[in-house]
Amino acid sequence: MTEHNQGIIVTGGTFTAQQVAVGPHATVVQQAAAGPPPIDEDQVAAANMGLVRALIAHFSLDELRLLCAGLGVDYEALNGDTKPARALDLMLTCARRGRLAELAAAIREERPGTEV
Repeated sequence: MTEHNQGIIVTGGTFTAQQVAVGPHATVVQQAAAGPPPIDEDQVAAANMGLVRALIAHFSLDELRLLCAGLGVDYEALNGDTKPARALDLMLTCARRGRLAELAAAIREERPGTEV
């Protein structure tokens, strides 16, 4: 802890009000963040599979190759020889890289009206 003439600054961790005693003139500088809402894993899985279904339904293998190029994904490095296998691996690759939103945007750009 570091003492200042206007109060105490607590650094180096997260503390609850019960863990830190403060004087009568203390003010709250910043409220603790509530954190992100819980993730519905079934909803996430359904959305991800929606991307795969859109790729299978609306893109040929050659078009998948072009989509990969636009996303900076190495098409040849994708697993599988079939369109469903490559579409699934493209989605998984984008998921690992935190780029699912970019994949969805690319699908919508190339196939306007496609719901993903």
